[in-house]
Amino acid sequence: MVKTYPNGFRLVYERPAKPLTTSNVQVFCHVGSIHEPADLRGAAHFIEHMCFKGSRKFPSYSAINIPFSKNGAEFNAQTTKQYTHYKVACVDDHVAEFLGVLGDALLHSKFDRDEYNLELNVVREEVIMKSPNSYIETLVFDGTPYGEWIDHKMYHKKGCLPYEKVVEFYKQYYVPQNMVLSVVSSIPLDTICRILAKTEFTQKLPCPKITPPIANRIPPCLPKPKLDAEHFAFHSAKGDVSHVEIGFEICDQFSAHEYYALNLLRHILGGSMSSRLFVELREKRGLTYRSGAEMQLYEIGGVFIIRATTDTHRLIRDGKSDGVLPVLFDIIRDLCKNGVSESEMKWAKERMRETFKMEEIIGYEKCAYNGVRVILHNESVIPTSDSMYAMFYHSINKKQVNTILQKYFRMDRVYLSICGGRLPAKSAMLKYL
Repeated sequence: MVKTYPNGFRLVYERPAKPLTTSNVQVFCHVGSIHEPADLRGAAHFIEHMCFKGSRKFPSYSAINIPFSKNGAEFNAQTTKQYTHYKVACVDDHVAEFLGVLGDALLHSKFDRDEYNLELNVVREEVIMKSPNSYIETLVFDGTPYGEWIDHKMYHKKGCLPYEKVVEFYKQYYVPQNMVLSVVSSIPLDTICRILAKTEFTQKLPCPKITPPIANRIPPCLPKPKLDAEHFAFHSAKGDVSHVEIGFEICDQFSAHEYYALNLLRHILGGSMSSRLFVELREKRGLTYRSGAEMQLYEIGGVFIIRATTDTHRLIRDGKSDGVLPVLFDIIRDLCKNGVSESEMKWAKERMRETFKMEEIIGYEKCAYNGVRVILHNESVIPTSDSMYAMFYHSINKKQVNTILQKYFRMDRVYLSICGGRLPAKSAMLKYL
């Protein structure tokens, strides 16, 4: 159920199929790194930090955070390219209190100048600590806001993020009509609505005009010629660990019929310890500890990413046997040639069905899913956890997945990124394409 308030704030609510005594509460603000002007790179992530630093009714970091920590709640936030995401998991007794804190913290952040300068140092340390080892999206979406980092140490040079401009950016986007609250809880909807009526989320506030997302003015990415040099990135890093990514351009976030088939393929390739990547790389050859597959879909297009982390010395060869890179491309070529099997389809669909059953109990991922469907897709009807499998996955067959494979897993859509220490020569790595 989606409810829109007079001030534009939206609530998406789902009651679990089975009664719970815990609630998942997540607030989405439709502002991310793609919305930043060139002179405010990193602003969305920095504002996320400042919303924890004090507000009108809760004037300090402690005043905001102690209610969550003392009551055993999980409270965190994340900035993405498309939105900023505040997440709370708690027992039902504290939902009203926490929604009150969130409403004031997000809509009335103090932006104290002293705290501002201190937090600039904290964020700088965070991005230095989290030096990127993933470069596929910078390749696939090069020349668009989606090719930029969410945050990076290069954004935090002296004089970065001037106070007045960041506060103006915050006031422009942190307004009720640019927010969605997603709730998965056994607390009745009318009770949630009564709670919200007492929070800042539903109050009538000055509503400045919101600038349309930058990405909406950019044409879709188009496939580039096979083996174009822009498709490959090799980055030196300290140590002897290499992070390998192979990416394929896929559909945009609005292509639902293809998304669900691709998601089944993602599980077949890298969804668990029974996946192809895990079995071929780890169980049969002992080449990696960590591998997987994921997707990122945006307005202008998407990318399917196959990942593995390995000792650089095992990147090309492991003694007399092939290393991680040739094995990965062998897996991809076999998949393209022979497709997925009936047994893999059966296993992947069973996994999806059981995952949705778990979500009926846990609710965290479904809470996030519901919020994303509203904030990015403006959907007004969201299927419940217990109907997701039947609606989206039950009817998908092997032919559909293999058709998707043939459409997208092509060499004119491939991207390769390797970040690691003491990398082999580029020619040695590219010969497996």
